[in-house]
Amino acid sequence: MITETSSRRNNTIDILRTLAILAVVFAHSNSQVNTFLFNLRTFDVVMLVFLSGSSFYYAKKEIDSTNRYIFKRFVRLIVSSWFISLLYISLIAVKGIILNSTYSFDYTLFVKSLLFKNGIPYIWILYYLFVVSIINRLFYKTIQSLSQLLVIFLLLLIYIVFSFINIGLDASDTFHNALSFYFITPVIYSMISLFGYKFITFSLRLKIACVLFLLTSTIIFITVYGFIPDSFKYPPEFFYVSYGLLVTLGLYTIINNQLARFPGIILFSFISKNSIWIYLTHIIIVQVYFSIYSILYNPIDDDFLMVLIHFTINTILPVLLVYLYFELKNRKKRRGEQI
Repeated sequence: MITETSSRRNNTIDILRTLAILAVVFAHSNSQVNTFLFNLRTFDVVMLVFLSGSSFYYAKKEIDSTNRYIFKRFVRLIVSSWFISLLYISLIAVKGIILNSTYSFDYTLFVKSLLFKNGIPYIWILYYLFVVSIINRLFYKTIQSLSQLLVIFLLLLIYIVFSFINIGLDASDTFHNALSFYFITPVIYSMISLFGYKFITFSLRLKIACVLFLLTSTIIFITVYGFIPDSFKYPPEFFYVSYGLLVTLGLYTIINNQLARFPGIILFSFISKNSIWIYLTHIIIVQVYFSIYSILYNPIDDDFLMVLIHFTINTILPVLLVYLYFELKNRKKRRGEQI
């Protein structure tokens, strides 16, 4: 019975992570043309961070030593991002050559990309996930040993303190800006991840209480500000976080209870397992697609059709390319074993 429950909840995480990745890709598909849909998908990063904690809960028994774990996460998240940055900027240089412009390899942009700040788009989240993974590894035993209510209180307290510090920083000041980006904001996201770790153990009553609290908070914010959670994303303020967690917990509850109705769990599992590679690949696809699109001088007039085409290409191609890569890799491995 325990094995079945664990498997079902892991499948739930796979489905949610797939939805979050799709939401991120949608955001990068020129979806700003539809303000409502753009704000609707704003739960994506919060959901990914929350799920990183939930996944860690199930994987903790298989985790290596701290140093080995951090090294593996560094290679998977940081080094991979650096490689994609190099490829991305190289493609921009190639585009310049094709168009007979004077553009050359942008070393300044590459260095900024290595630092994850003001470099190529979309890679900042990989740095945050790296910091989150380290904090998960260092503090999961502490979180595990504390009572559920105490964990909620401590995480909320730390979140509030760091949020006030973040809001009080001067964004125009170089040091303050770096402090917010490299330390304070990742810590805020880490509180969400640790909450995701502990949430797995919550009683049904406590889960419902959390959802009701988030629902009330989100309704209040929407009443005061309107439905604009994305406007509170940088830095992550409570409207943005509460909306993201509300959608995450709501979908978690629905999917976890109705999992049998979801077809294609193998596809969800594949996307979830390879979410980092799919995300990194989509960055390149977005660059190539928009380069071609700009060369053709915006051939699509219909905004909704444009977003739909962008989203379809930016979703299917990365998944297909990652699948083909691992399929070829496995075939090569099988041939080697036969020899």
